[in-house]
Amino acid sequence: MTNTPSTASPAPDRSLHLQCACTLLVAVGAAYVSYRHGREFALRFGADETTATLWPLIVDGLLTMATIELWKAGHRHCATGRWKAWLSFALGIGLSLCANIASAPELNAFSIAVAACPPLALLLSVELLNQAIKRRRAETVR
Repeated sequence: MTNTPSTASPAPDRSLHLQCACTLLVAVGAAYVSYRHGREFALRFGADETTATLWPLIVDGLLTMATIELWKAGHRHCATGRWKAWLSFALGIGLSLCANIASAPELNAFSIAVAACPPLALLLSVELLNQAIKRRRAETVR
């Protein structure tokens, strides 16, 4: 019997896989609700039908690109790309938040809480997943 070094990869992290799946569910739900609210928002504030149909896709596309860049910038520790990604992410969340809150049927605390939930849930779930990925990366390096 020979002693060869083990090159086994770390065991799969089931909690990270579950967190990825939950983040995907939040993202799909937030995208659906935010799309409807964003389209209504754009129509209400002067956009034509075509523009109103595209507006939420632009906002969600910005959020998606910023999220990917934040994950990539986390790998490189690149300060320049990181602040641009955070600015893009904040702008996307802010626009989505405005559109969702404007869709509230009444301006009371409960209606605003329901309307604001999708972009805030997306923001928090992405950040929690980002932390979990960083933690997993640090564990595999050790």
